[in-house]
Amino acid sequence: MGKPLQKIQVTVEATVNDDGLLVLSSSAVIGNLDLGGSGAKLLPTQLTVRGNLHLQNTQIRMLPADLYVTGNLDLLGTEVSIINPGLIVGGDLTLGEETISLPKEMQVHGDLYLQHSPVRELKDGVTVRGRVHGL
Repeated sequence: MGKPLQKIQVTVEATVNDDGLLVLSSSAVIGNLDLGGSGAKLLPTQLTVRGNLHLQNTQIRMLPADLYVTGNLDLLGTEVSIINPGLIVGGDLTLGEETISLPKEMQVHGDLYLQHSPVRELKDGVTVRGRVHGL
């Protein structure tokens, strides 16, 4: 058996193309991903963030299908209005003022905060393991 590693840091190269699509050198980001001020308008499908995802001060209006965030996802102060099916959030999810509906398939392992959103109902297929605030 090998010696356990104390700490590994993995760097993911990220660029934003001319269409505003975030282009990553890997489909998984280890650690928090803060895109504020990046000019990003679109996230890649099947993106995994092993940490928190920060989208404040971006032009992103839609979360891609099968987005997986192991930490928290806070949509306050964002333009996100559409959440596609398959979203999994390992921590808390806070919806913003622009988020108008939830997809049919979504999992939140922490709390779901709806106070700032017009969303007032959960569809079948939306699973929240923590508390729902704002219904």
